[in-house]
Formats: sequence, structure tokens, C-alpha cells
Amino acid sequence: MRKNRSARIFGGMMLLSWLTIPFIGRQHIKRYLSSTMFISFLIMVESYIAEKKKWWIFPNPPHPYLTGEAALLLGPFLAGSLWIKKFTYGHFGRYMLLNAIVDTFFVYPFQRAMSRAKLFSVGTFK
Repeated sequence: MRKNRSARIFGGMMLLSWLTIPFIGRQHIKRYLSSTMFISFLIMVESYIAEKKKWWIFPNPPHPYLTGEAALLLGPFLAGSLWIKKFTYGHFGRYMLLNAIVDTFFVYPFQRAMSRAKLFSVGTFK
């Protein structure tokens, strides 16, 4: 039951974020996709390390072959990075501010809601 719920929630997040991609525009997608993929690769490496060190835990992955981190990376993170780059291209200060606001949202309200739903929890940092 819980596994079905996590698959629906993570799948819904991925679907909603991918539905916004066509509104970015083909030219912007071509321009920013390579840097977004590079950043996603770095975050995947960080997620691998975090899994080994138990920094955060996804007790009910959405799919046996797809971790919770991968669902977030392939969905909201990828689409969000493209949108942030589109809105802040050429303005480094604006990029840093918008990225900090989005990261703060992920760290506090999103993480708290996911912990209450028992889909994600923060482990320990040493």
C-alpha cells in the first residue's frame, strides 16, 4: 500500500514537472540542456555518496529500479533547472538568488511534508 502511494506521488511530481517543459521553448532547451544534464550528473554522484553515508533515506522507493533521488532528479530538479536557467540567463546574481530560494523551499517545507508522509527522511551528518 505504502509503495503504491510513493509511486503515485513521485510519478505525479515527475509528470507535472515534465508537462511544463514544452513551455520553455525549443531554443532554450537546446541552450541549457547540456549544463542541466551535467549538474544532474553531479547531483547523482552526491546522491550515491549520500545513500552510502545515510544522509537521507527513501524507505519506499517508487520503483524497484528507481530510487527516490532519481525520481526527484529526473522530474522536478531537471525541469526546475531548465526554468531557472531560462529566467536568469546572463544575470549571475539573479541566478544565485533564485536558486537559493528554490533550495530553501526544498530543504524546509518540502522536506518536512515528505517526512510526514513517510516518503523521505533526513539521516545523520557526521
